[in-house]
Amino acid sequence: MHYREMDFRFPKLRSRESAHQFFRELMTAYPDISDIDFQTRHPPMVQIHGKRFALQGEVDESDILTLINSCFSHQTGKGDLHNERLGINTILAIPLGGNDWLRFRFNAVLCQLPGAGRNDASGVQISLRYIPSLLPDWRQLGIPEALIRDVWYPDGIVLVTGPTGSGKTTTLAAMIRHALEENEELVDHKIITAESPIEFLYNHPRISQSQVPSHLREWYLSNVEAMRRNPDMIMIGELRDRESIRTAIEASMTGHLVMTTVHVTYVSDAVSRLVKAFSAEEAPAMTADILEALRLVIAQRLVIGADGRRVAVREWLFFDRAMRRTLMRVPPVDLATAIQEQVDHKGHSYRTNADQLLAAGRITPQRHNYILRGFD
Repeated sequence: MHYREMDFRFPKLRSRESAHQFFRELMTAYPDISDIDFQTRHPPMVQIHGKRFALQGEVDESDILTLINSCFSHQTGKGDLHNERLGINTILAIPLGGNDWLRFRFNAVLCQLPGAGRNDASGVQISLRYIPSLLPDWRQLGIPEALIRDVWYPDGIVLVTGPTGSGKTTTLAAMIRHALEENEELVDHKIITAESPIEFLYNHPRISQSQVPSHLREWYLSNVEAMRRNPDMIMIGELRDRESIRTAIEASMTGHLVMTTVHVTYVSDAVSRLVKAFSAEEAPAMTADILEALRLVIAQRLVIGADGRRVAVREWLFFDRAMRRTLMRVPPVDLATAIQEQVDHKGHSYRTNADQLLAAGRITPQRHNYILRGFD
């Protein structure tokens, strides 16, 4: 098999504490790990600055069950996975002593059992995403000062988009940290969140974080309760379905700034991606509502930088009132093209950002060409 191997042996995990100790030792030895994957009958794989490496050793069924049980005090997770054919999405929190924790976003799904001839022979893949305990700083993420300065509105939706693993939640966390710690104009702002699951922990008296369904049973309840809590800003972790999209639009239309994320690569595709969650009959009204609510869309992806670390390349577009009115008159089939034209003429495109990163020495000429090929 073709993969890189690192000098770290995966031990057999036979108890919750042995699993916790494995993660403590692994992250101490390799603190730049961002992702860890476990799959039955394969070695664990870790990702460091976009490169994947295999640990020594192989994952068996017992290891998988121990990892799942590390997240639960009962067998609910295992039952959902094997009996209900549901994925598990939660947070794995490992105590480090005192108030310090090692935290990962945890996902587990059934998959084909490697080496088995029958298609119904099931293994499990577990994917972990490391969540740093320190909130990200916008300067370290390369967010332009003009962007962080102008991201704040009295109402509407600010959307951070990108493919899986592109740092959307990290960018959003850096913006909220800026609002909490640096922006004097927002010193009186109260912030609430609805997340599934809660990732970054803010630990600040001006922000309250709630998890769906642990703290609020349904997404719409976050909006119902928000009206009773008098927030200035609402962060919704991700717009993933009709319910969360409606929640964001309704909150923005009642005088709140909503900051959220969605899985789409380009600014131009954000509106159509959200509208696809609704029926054909609902689509025209939802398109108008989404356009009316949008204030800023930031799209980003991560590439390998000149120093071997990952760097974000971004594009963005501010949606002012005149632009929103113009776009509302565009036929739905032409909307993505019309928005892309606005990005090219009034926004900041991926091409422009890639040119800036090259000029600053953040990416190599080869990586610059690789980025541009994706937009031809």
